[in-house]
Order: sequence, then C-alpha cells, then structure tokens
Amino acid sequence: MLLSRTWLPGVLLALALGLAGIGFTAGRTAPEPPPDPVSPRGVSLALSKDTARPGEELDLTIEGAGSYSILRGVDSYLERWDGQDWVPEYALLTPLAPGEAPGVHPLRLGPPIVEQIGLTGPGPERVRLPDDLRPGLYRIRKEVFLEDGDRSERETLFARLQVVQ
Repeated sequence: MLLSRTWLPGVLLALALGLAGIGFTAGRTAPEPPPDPVSPRGVSLALSKDTARPGEELDLTIEGAGSYSILRGVDSYLERWDGQDWVPEYALLTPLAPGEAPGVHPLRLGPPIVEQIGLTGPGPERVRLPDDLRPGLYRIRKEVFLEDGDRSERETLFARLQVVQ
C-alpha cells in the first residue's frame, strides 16, 4: 500500500500536465495545413512529381484554362509549411534561354529582381528546388493572368510538394 501512495501523486501530475498540453509530445504531429484556395475558373497548377529531393528539377504546367490565353511570369514561389502557416522561402526562376539553368533566390535576402517578361501558354516551365531544403511539406505559388478577349483575370495557383532527403 505504501508503494501505491508514492506513485499515485506522480501519475496524477502527469495526467494533469498531459491534459493541459504540457510535456508529453510523443506521437504528435504538426497540424495539417488548410486547403489551398481553388481557382473559381477551374485552373490549376500541376507539378511533374509530388515528391522530390533538394536540387531536383520539376516542370510546372497550368491546367484547365480552356479557352483562356495564359500569361505568366518567370517567377514562382516556394513556401514551407511550418505547422501553423505557409512561410515563403525561395523564388524559383524559370530560365529563358535553352540550356540555361533554372534560378533560385532565397527570400531572406529580399525580393528578387525579376525581369518583367511574360511567358505565354500553359508551360511546362522548368524550375529547380534549392539544394539546402529541409524535408517537409512545401507548396509552389504561381501567379498567372487569364485573358479572354478584352478581359484579363489574375489568378494565384498552388501545388503541393513533399521534399525528402
């Protein structure tokens, strides 16, 4: 009976801390991110792969534009899920000349200086993931303009990517 009296307060304390969310973290994972906004026009951004390693190249393609003409820039943005929010980390820059390597710009250095060159059509558009990416959930954000006659609508498209080592 003496043994039960000495461990009972410890068990009650551990239970209280656990209910309060303090201490025990085994088995817990970061919360899932909310769904990305969806284009009201049914346009989406597709990646050539869902899982990639740091330094790999991917193709981005705009899908579902129908009769709209697509105008897009050379820049896309890589965002990392930190468990609470999407954190912009890199600008991914599409090469303009054949044989040119895709560019990567760390956003911690400030915004990239991007030439205002419009690419037309759905792509594919080649980008490279940074070499120093940590494993985790990322998404690529791409802004495009959908043109139909005299109308031009701006869309922000998203596609998710799991980075592994």
